[in-house]
Amino acid sequence: MTFQAGEHLATLAATATLPVLVPVRDPRLAVMSRMRQRERSGEPPAFPSAESGWQNLADALEAFRAKGIEHVVADVTAFRREPGPCLAQLCARLGLAGDDRMSSWKPVPGLCLGRLGGAQDLWYERVLGSSGIEPPDERVPEVDEFPKLMRAHLAMAMELYRSLTA
Repeated sequence: MTFQAGEHLATLAATATLPVLVPVRDPRLAVMSRMRQRERSGEPPAFPSAESGWQNLADALEAFRAKGIEHVVADVTAFRREPGPCLAQLCARLGLAGDDRMSSWKPVPGLCLGRLGGAQDLWYERVLGSSGIEPPDERVPEVDEFPKLMRAHLAMAMELYRSLTA
Protein backbone atom coordinates (compact mmCIF):
# COMPACT_ATOMS: atom_id res chain seq x y z
CA MET A 1 0.00 0.00 0.00
CA THR A 2 1.52 3.27 -1.10
CA PHE A 3 0.09 5.17 1.86
CA GLN A 4 2.02 2.93 4.26
CA ALA A 5 5.33 3.87 2.64
CA GLY A 6 4.13 7.45 2.27
CA GLU A 7 6.88 10.01 1.78
CA HIS A 8 9.51 7.24 1.85
CA LEU A 9 8.25 5.56 -1.33
CA ALA A 10 10.66 7.34 -3.70
CA THR A 11 13.58 6.66 -1.35
CA LEU A 12 12.69 2.96 -1.28
CA ALA A 13 12.28 2.90 -5.06
CA ALA A 14 15.72 4.47 -5.53
CA THR A 15 17.27 1.29 -4.10
CA ALA A 16 15.75 -0.91 -6.82
CA THR A 17 18.09 -2.65 -9.23
CA LEU A 18 15.37 -3.08 -11.87
CA PRO A 19 12.67 -0.66 -12.98
CA VAL A 20 10.08 -0.29 -10.23
CA LEU A 21 6.80 -2.06 -10.94
CA VAL A 22 3.82 0.20 -10.23
CA PRO A 23 0.65 -1.90 -10.33
CA VAL A 24 -2.54 0.18 -10.55
CA ARG A 25 -6.19 -0.73 -10.41
CA ASP A 26 -9.23 1.36 -11.25
CA PRO A 27 -9.61 3.46 -8.08
CA ARG A 28 -13.31 2.71 -7.90
CA LEU A 29 -12.55 -1.01 -7.66
CA ALA A 30 -9.67 -0.51 -5.24
CA VAL A 31 -11.63 1.78 -2.91
CA MET A 32 -14.77 -0.38 -3.06
CA SER A 33 -12.69 -3.46 -2.24
CA ARG A 34 -11.10 -1.73 0.75
CA MET A 35 -14.53 -0.57 1.96
CA ARG A 36 -15.89 -4.12 1.65
CA GLN A 37 -12.94 -5.62 3.52
CA ARG A 38 -13.19 -3.04 6.30
CA GLU A 39 -16.88 -3.86 6.66
CA ARG A 40 -16.11 -7.61 6.78
CA SER A 41 -13.60 -6.88 9.55
CA GLY A 42 -16.23 -5.02 11.60
CA GLU A 43 -14.94 -1.53 10.77
CA PRO A 44 -16.91 1.33 9.19
CA PRO A 45 -16.57 0.99 5.39
CA ALA A 46 -15.58 4.62 4.73
CA PHE A 47 -11.95 5.48 5.41
CA PRO A 48 -9.66 8.51 5.22
CA SER A 49 -8.81 9.34 1.60
CA ALA A 50 -5.10 9.21 2.42
CA GLU A 51 -5.47 5.44 2.91
CA SER A 52 -6.38 4.98 -0.75
CA GLY A 53 -2.74 5.71 -1.53
CA TRP A 54 -3.45 7.66 -4.72
CA GLN A 55 -2.01 10.95 -3.50
CA ASN A 56 1.12 9.13 -2.27
CA LEU A 57 1.36 7.43 -5.66
CA ALA A 58 1.07 10.76 -7.49
CA ASP A 59 3.80 12.24 -5.28
CA ALA A 60 6.04 9.18 -5.73
CA LEU A 61 5.67 9.19 -9.52
CA GLU A 62 6.60 12.86 -9.60
CA ALA A 63 9.68 12.05 -7.51
CA PHE A 64 10.51 9.06 -9.76
CA ARG A 65 10.51 11.34 -12.80
CA ALA A 66 12.51 14.08 -11.03
CA LYS A 67 15.12 11.59 -9.77
CA GLY A 68 15.24 9.51 -12.96
CA ILE A 69 13.96 6.37 -11.23
CA GLU A 70 12.96 3.90 -13.92
CA HIS A 71 9.47 2.49 -13.47
CA VAL A 72 6.79 0.65 -15.37
CA VAL A 73 3.07 1.00 -14.75
CA ALA A 74 0.93 -2.14 -15.06
CA ASP A 75 -2.86 -1.96 -15.06
CA VAL A 76 -4.00 -4.94 -12.99
CA THR A 77 -7.30 -5.31 -14.85
CA ALA A 78 -5.56 -5.44 -18.24
CA PHE A 79 -3.08 -7.91 -16.76
CA ARG A 80 -5.92 -10.10 -15.53
CA ARG A 81 -7.70 -9.84 -18.88
CA GLU A 82 -4.66 -10.88 -20.95
CA PRO A 83 -2.03 -12.30 -18.60
CA GLY A 84 0.14 -13.95 -21.27
CA PRO A 85 0.85 -10.88 -23.41
CA CYS A 86 1.04 -8.55 -20.40
CA LEU A 87 3.46 -10.84 -18.58
CA ALA A 88 5.63 -11.16 -21.69
CA GLN A 89 5.74 -7.36 -22.08
CA LEU A 90 6.49 -6.82 -18.42
CA CYS A 91 9.28 -9.39 -18.33
CA ALA A 92 10.83 -7.92 -21.48
CA ARG A 93 10.68 -4.41 -19.97
CA LEU A 94 12.30 -5.63 -16.74
CA GLY A 95 14.90 -7.73 -18.55
CA LEU A 96 13.62 -10.96 -17.03
CA ALA A 97 13.05 -14.30 -18.71
CA GLY A 98 9.32 -14.93 -18.97
CA ASP A 99 7.81 -18.29 -18.22
CA ASP A 100 4.21 -19.48 -18.62
CA ARG A 101 4.41 -20.94 -15.11
CA MET A 102 4.38 -17.38 -13.71
CA SER A 103 0.61 -17.29 -14.30
CA SER A 104 -0.25 -20.13 -11.95
CA TRP A 105 0.70 -21.31 -8.48
CA LYS A 106 -0.43 -23.53 -5.65
CA PRO A 107 -2.94 -21.99 -3.23
CA VAL A 108 -1.56 -21.15 0.20
CA PRO A 109 -4.64 -20.60 2.37
CA GLY A 110 -3.95 -19.49 5.90
CA LEU A 111 -0.66 -17.74 5.15
CA CYS A 112 -0.31 -14.66 7.35
CA LEU A 113 0.70 -11.64 5.27
CA GLY A 114 0.52 -8.92 7.88
CA ARG A 115 1.74 -8.13 11.34
CA LEU A 116 -1.66 -7.14 12.70
CA GLY A 117 -2.33 -10.24 14.75
CA GLY A 118 -4.60 -11.69 12.07
CA ALA A 119 -6.88 -8.61 12.00
CA GLN A 120 -6.72 -8.43 8.20
CA ASP A 121 -6.43 -12.12 7.33
CA LEU A 122 -9.88 -11.95 5.69
CA TRP A 123 -8.49 -9.37 3.26
CA TYR A 124 -6.19 -11.92 1.63
CA GLU A 125 -8.41 -15.02 1.49
CA ARG A 126 -9.19 -14.75 -2.21
CA VAL A 127 -5.62 -14.30 -3.43
CA LEU A 128 -4.19 -16.92 -1.06
CA GLY A 129 -6.85 -19.40 -2.14
CA SER A 130 -6.30 -18.75 -5.84
CA SER A 131 -4.29 -20.94 -8.17
CA GLY A 132 -3.53 -18.42 -10.88
CA ILE A 133 -4.32 -15.11 -12.50
CA GLU A 134 -8.10 -14.88 -12.76
CA PRO A 135 -10.01 -12.84 -15.35
CA PRO A 136 -11.69 -9.70 -14.03
CA ASP A 137 -15.29 -10.25 -12.98
CA GLU A 138 -16.01 -7.22 -10.80
CA ARG A 139 -18.64 -4.65 -11.64
CA VAL A 140 -17.06 -1.19 -11.72
CA PRO A 141 -19.15 1.07 -9.45
CA GLU A 142 -19.99 4.64 -10.40
CA VAL A 143 -18.44 7.43 -8.33
CA ASP A 144 -21.89 8.47 -7.06
CA GLU A 145 -22.24 5.05 -5.37
CA PHE A 146 -19.55 6.04 -2.85
CA PRO A 147 -20.04 8.09 0.31
CA LYS A 148 -20.02 11.79 -0.53
CA LEU A 149 -16.87 12.44 1.49
CA MET A 150 -14.92 10.09 -0.81
CA ARG A 151 -16.13 11.35 -4.21
CA ALA A 152 -13.77 14.32 -4.67
CA HIS A 153 -10.80 12.13 -3.82
CA LEU A 154 -12.02 9.45 -6.23
CA ALA A 155 -12.26 12.06 -8.99
CA MET A 156 -8.58 12.96 -8.45
CA ALA A 157 -7.62 9.29 -8.34
CA MET A 158 -9.56 8.57 -11.54
CA GLU A 159 -7.76 11.40 -13.32
CA LEU A 160 -4.37 9.99 -12.29
CA TYR A 161 -5.42 6.45 -13.20
CA ARG A 162 -6.59 7.54 -16.66
CA SER A 163 -3.33 9.41 -17.31
CA LEU A 164 -1.26 6.39 -16.20
CA THR A 165 -3.17 3.91 -18.34
CA ALA A 166 -3.55 6.11 -21.44
